Amino acid sequence: MSGSGSSAVTPGRARKRRRGLDAATWGVARRALVIVGATVATVTAVSLILLAAVPAFGVSVWTVLGSSMEPTLDDGSIVAVRNSDRPIQHGEIVVVGKPESWYREGKDASSHRDLLVKRVAAVPGDTLEVVDGEIRVNGTVVYSLKESGYPCPAVTGDYRHTLSGSEVMVLGDNAFFSLDSRKVMCTMGIGGMFVDARQVRAHGRILAST
Repeated sequence: MSGSGSSAVTPGRARKRRRGLDAATWGVARRALVIVGATVATVTAVSLILLAAVPAFGVSVWTVLGSSMEPTLDDGSIVAVRNSDRPIQHGEIVVVGKPESWYREGKDASSHRDLLVKRVAAVPGDTLEVVDGEIRVNGTVVYSLKESGYPCPAVTGDYRHTLSGSEVMVLGDNAFFSLDSRKVMCTMGIGGMFVDARQVRAHGRILAST
């Protein structure tokens, strides 16, 4: 009997202990959920504050669409550009409105978009030359058409031009998949190959990219 009594009591106590343990565990879990929720809300709020503050710090955020700037910037990359107060400089990343005169090239994913992300090759006051299959800026070769095998049927002879106060030459890092000054020059001719400096939305150095 004592054994039966003992056996009858033990399961009841065990059940009470399990219920107590479950309640305690659930309490801990609820507190953890509250903490996690508060943390997520805080992080979200901080993120929103940072995004709202970005323009105030002279930073603009852009999404790269297309492969014209690979390998520097991949398709889909989100780029934070530190905007410069100085005039546009060689080598800077620019976000610029596409000139109306630029045609739509099906191989370039950016051809149907209004804004282009490129790199500055020449700025107002620079001397641009196309000599012996080379694109030169102030005497320095910025791209060799001949060595790369880049097709350039529209340019049949040497060319020399000093950029005016609004002319900017831009190139994509991925030459064969970029709608840029080089592409327009080689396909349509010298005229219309420059972008307008007044249409530059942002220029500067890359702070971060994903």
